[in-house]
Amino acid sequence: ILDVNTLGRTSVKGSALYLHILYWPGREATVYGLANRVRSARILGTNKRVRVLQEGLHIRLVDLPARAPDPACTVIKLNLDGPPKEDSSVVHLWDLGKDLHSLSAWAGRPE
Repeated sequence: ILDVNTLGRTSVKGSALYLHILYWPGREATVYGLANRVRSARILGTNKRVRVLQEGLHIRLVDLPARAPDPACTVIKLNLDGPPKEDSSVVHLWDLGKDLHSLSAWAGRPE
């Protein structure tokens, strides 16, 4: 599902989205493009709840620990309102970049 290259990777089981965070962001992380509502979130291994601020496709995970609970890979479980879905409006530039004509057309589109 979502590509979160700046943080790490994701995996899915049922209506849970797992963020495998390899690059700890500090006190706040942002995920973009999820069409679901996040019901709750917690850091696995510590059972610490994560505060979620969600506005449209923007999801902010706030008040995170300053340092990664697990320096190798911290996992945050997002409990969603259904199986995870990426919003259809999300553009993956790396997919467009495979065809430079498509990428230049996307970059030059009017706002």
